[in-house]
Amino acid sequence: MASIFTDFCKLLSSAHKSMITIKDCVLITDVGSVDIDDVLATLMLITNGNVDIKGIISSHHYSDERAKQIKLLTGQFGRDDIPIYVGHGIPYQTTNSEKDRATFIRENPLFPLNIFGAPVSIKQDGERQWYPNFSKAFNDEFTEEYVSQLETVTDSDFLENLLRQYSPENKLSVICIAPPHDLAKIPVELYPNMDLWCMGGGFEDLDHIDEESGVIPVTEAGYNWGITPAITNQVLNKLTASNTMMTLISSKIVRKFDVSIPLETYEKWDALASAQSQSEHNMFRAIMTEWQNSNRGNKLKAHKNMCDPLVVHLFANDTPFEYINVTAKCDETQNDKGSYLITSDLISMVHSADNANVRLVTGFDRDVILNQMLCHLNSLLK
Repeated sequence: MASIFTDFCKLLSSAHKSMITIKDCVLITDVGSVDIDDVLATLMLITNGNVDIKGIISSHHYSDERAKQIKLLTGQFGRDDIPIYVGHGIPYQTTNSEKDRATFIRENPLFPLNIFGAPVSIKQDGERQWYPNFSKAFNDEFTEEYVSQLETVTDSDFLENLLRQYSPENKLSVICIAPPHDLAKIPVELYPNMDLWCMGGGFEDLDHIDEESGVIPVTEAGYNWGITPAITNQVLNKLTASNTMMTLISSKIVRKFDVSIPLETYEKWDALASAQSQSEHNMFRAIMTEWQNSNRGNKLKAHKNMCDPLVVHLFANDTPFEYINVTAKCDETQNDKGSYLITSDLISMVHSADNANVRLVTGFDRDVILNQMLCHLNSLLK
């Protein structure tokens, strides 16, 4: 049965690839957060034959250390050819820095320090530490010394300079599955050169769109946009000013269609990883250990919503989906609330054909897409 399933996956993949034009792209990711889906999404992209990856940018706090994790991941899967760039975010260190704390809070004013904890370098007395197991699975498996010497690139102008080589007729695809700090730095005149795909938004209620105004209720913001409304607004305003749009996969759509890894699939992968030889370094085992650490860190059960992998899959495979055009904004006046989890009306959306800056994904064939994603991951996690 397993062989038949694998053969079906290969046939489905090869048939689809023959119909697709190779796309130049850049991935922006915060691999290493209390979430395994960035790792899975990165794996899916670097092993997809439909794309030409010009670089991967690590983003969010500790971007330098995240870049090392990405370099390890790409190298272990035979993709040392992909340059890994250190993106925006305070650097990793274990000693306290008041300067970095001020920077982090200024750039992520609604990051809930009292709930998620504080990154170790900005932690104050009485605060719990954010994800104490950060990098631990990869450092333990491959040794901290080996991971630390992996070569990454520090070039804050990489994406801007690359975009200047493209045009509105020949776009560079940019997939952002992290908070949008690195996008906000791009000059508005280069936005037409981007085909932008993002994981963001929040929990929109498409069943109650106001018929007259087109207003879409958004009951809660998601993490990527919610922690940094002013930065997100910069991106949205630049999209509007340049008359361009992003394709947005929201937290709501992933949960509405239950795009998640079944528990039995997770347990199968976990058992396979545990059975690997202990005599050699093993990326599969490191990934599953990181997954276990993430589950404990974010208090989720073992199964996992496939938010970021869905973005990568829809982009890379030209998978059909339904969408509506939306004008989106973030309310910057709520920056003093302390947490995106307690704010209301942080994101506003209006269904509109005029001045739309977002192509909001609203539907797709869930069973087909989930099966394709699981086929892809099954071919890697073994």
